[in-house]
Amino acid sequence: MVSVKIDPTEWSDRKYIAWVKNANQRPKRLWNIKLMDKDQWESYTNEIEEKIKKVNEERKKTNNEKEKLETKWNILKQILIKAANNNITKAKIPKNRTTKNNYYKLNIVQAINKLSRTIKKAKNENRKNEKNIEK
Repeated sequence: MVSVKIDPTEWSDRKYIAWVKNANQRPKRLWNIKLMDKDQWESYTNEIEEKIKKVNEERKKTNNEKEKLETKWNILKQILIKAANNNITKAKIPKNRTTKNNYYKLNIVQAINKLSRTIKKAKNENRKNEKNIEK
């Protein structure tokens, strides 16, 4: 009886597979900051400053200057996100990017899986033939 053991790491790059497994942990890029020009940056900063002034005026009118730090941070976060959506171009994420959910569609992974299936079939047939010979 011959036993064959296939180690898929022989045909694959371990660093690449580790990269694929951690694909969903990578930060997602919402805005393309690298391609911003001065006009976009100025409009972005102006909008942020205007909205912060409005929030401060509203706070003075309502005498609500002793807000919690968490509410102040949420207001600032909302202002930054809305201003970015209005003034900064969105980053395009390629549809064919390898992620944790679709790495099995890669050619190398498919070839390794097909090879392991054929080896399993060969083993099963070998066992059947041995049983038939014994009988």
